[in-house]
Amino acid sequence: MVNHAAGTATPAASIPLAAWPAARGQRHRSAVARGGPLLGAVLVVLVVVDHALVDLGEWVLSGAVWPATDRARPRRQNQRRLAPADEFFLHVETPTYPQHVGGVAVIDSTSGPSPLDLARLRGHVAGLLPGLTRLTRGVEPAGPWRHHRWSEPRAVDLDWHVRETTLPAEAGWPALAGFVADLASRPLDQHRPLWRIWLVHGLAPGRCAVVVVVHHAVADGLGLIALLRNLLTPPAGPAPPQRPTPGRFTRTATAVAGLASLASDLTAVRSRPFPAPCADDEPLRRFQAYTWPLPSVRAAARQMNLRVTDLLLAAVGEAVRACLDAQGRPPQNATLRTAVPATLRAPSPAGYLGPPGNLTAGLLVNVPLGRMTTRERARHVAEQTSPRATARALAGAAVVRAAGALPAAAHRMTARQMYRSPRFDAIVTNMPGPAEALQLLDFPLCTVHPIVPLAAGVPLAVGAMGWNGHYCLSTTIDTTRLDPTTVGTGLSNAFQDLLDRSSSIALSVPGQRRHAHPPHPPALTSEQRPHPSLPGGTA
Repeated sequence: MVNHAAGTATPAASIPLAAWPAARGQRHRSAVARGGPLLGAVLVVLVVVDHALVDLGEWVLSGAVWPATDRARPRRQNQRRLAPADEFFLHVETPTYPQHVGGVAVIDSTSGPSPLDLARLRGHVAGLLPGLTRLTRGVEPAGPWRHHRWSEPRAVDLDWHVRETTLPAEAGWPALAGFVADLASRPLDQHRPLWRIWLVHGLAPGRCAVVVVVHHAVADGLGLIALLRNLLTPPAGPAPPQRPTPGRFTRTATAVAGLASLASDLTAVRSRPFPAPCADDEPLRRFQAYTWPLPSVRAAARQMNLRVTDLLLAAVGEAVRACLDAQGRPPQNATLRTAVPATLRAPSPAGYLGPPGNLTAGLLVNVPLGRMTTRERARHVAEQTSPRATARALAGAAVVRAAGALPAAAHRMTARQMYRSPRFDAIVTNMPGPAEALQLLDFPLCTVHPIVPLAAGVPLAVGAMGWNGHYCLSTTIDTTRLDPTTVGTGLSNAFQDLLDRSSSIALSVPGQRRHAHPPHPPALTSEQRPHPSLPGGTA
C-alpha cells in the first residue's frame, strides 16, 4: 500500500501541532507547552474521525448528487478546486521558500544525428503538451475565503517556458550547480502554468544539461518522474491494469490504527540539532550532487537486511553530525527529525508512474545524532520505517485530506504553521527511477539528480534517485546554517563506509579516497551574483 520515501515531502503527520502557534504571546507559551502534547493527540483523533465521516458521506452522495451537480456546472468542472494535498504547497510557498521540485539531467550531446538545440527541444515539448493537461493550466489566485482553482487550459508560451543558457567557459559543474541553486530560490510565475525547462550548454565537452522545474502543486516526486518519462524515449506507454487496492473502509480502519503511533511521534520530547533561525535571515542556497553505483548501494542494503532509504537516512545523520561537530556544537542526545515522504500510489510495473498531483504522506523519522557507526545509525532508522509505518502514513494523509475541508483562510494558516521548522529539521526523499537507458531526442541521458525545495526554517533537503545503474543524490542546503562542504564530505564518507564494510566495493569515482571531497562539489556563495539568465523577479 505504501512505498516508503518515494516522493517529495508532505509531512502530514505534523498537522495537529499547527494549533500551537495560535497562542503566540509570551504569557501563553508555557501553557501551550504543557497542554500541547495532549492537544495534539486529541486533534489527531478528532480530525481522522471527521475524515471517516466525510468518506461515509462521499460514498452515499457520489452515486446521485455529485454527478448531477457536475453536469449542471461544467465550468466548475473545468475550473475545479485543487486537491488539498496540491493546494497545500501553494499555501506554504513564500518569496524566500519557493516550492518547486525538479531534476537536472546530464546529457551526452555527441550521440545525436544533429546538435541538441532550443528549437528542437521546443518542438518536442509542443508535441507532448496535448497529453499533459496540467502543464497547460495555471491556478486562479485564492482570496481570503476562496480556495485555489485550476484555470481553463490555455496556449502555452514556449518562448518563456522552454529557455536556454550557456555557462561561462570552463566553469563546468560548479556553474551549473549555481544556476540550479539560483533557479530553486525564485518562485515560479503563478500567472502562467507552473513549470519551466532550461537547456544548459557549456557543461563539459560533449555534455549539456536539461533542467526541469515544476511546482509542487502540480506534481510530487513520482509525478515529476512521470513527466520526465513523457519527455524521453522509449515512452512510458499506456497505463497497465492496476492491482487491487484497499477500499475506503480498510484505509480508514488502517488510518485509525495508526493514530497512537502518530500521536506519539508528534508529542515526543526531543533535543533539536539546529537553533531556531532568525526571523530576518534569508536562506542562501547551495545545490550539490553526487553519484554512486546503484548495484553497490542495493547490495549494501541487502547484506544488512535494510532498505536503501534506511542507508540514505543514516548517511544524512552522519553528515549532520559531522557538521555540528565542526561548528563546535556536538549533539548530546539530539535527533534529526526528518520528513520522509511515502507514496500512496497504487503499485504498478516499472516505467509507468501514474497520474500527476501529490499522492504522498509524510513519515517523521527521528535519526539519532549520537556517536555510533553508520550501520548502527541505519538500524535505529530501520526500526521507525518498518511496515507499521504504513498506518502512520495513512493516518497523516487522512489528516491532510480532512484539513482541506477547512475554510480557505484556516487551511492556509494551518499549512503555513505545520510545514516549517521546528516541526521537522530536514527533508529526505528516495525515489525509484527507470532501470532502462533513456534518451531525449536521440541523446542518451547520463544521470538525473533531483531538486528538492527547502521548507521555511529547514536548512537541509536531500533527494536521491536510482537512474539506469546510478544512485544520484543531491542536496539543497541553507549555507547560513550548515556548511555544505562538511555536509558533502560527511555524506561521501558515510556511503564509503557502508559500501566498504558490506562488500568492499569502493566508490566509482576516479581518484576517490576515504576522506576526499565529494564528487562534483558545486558552489554558490554569498559573493556570487545571480545567473544573468534569471534577471530579478520570478524564475
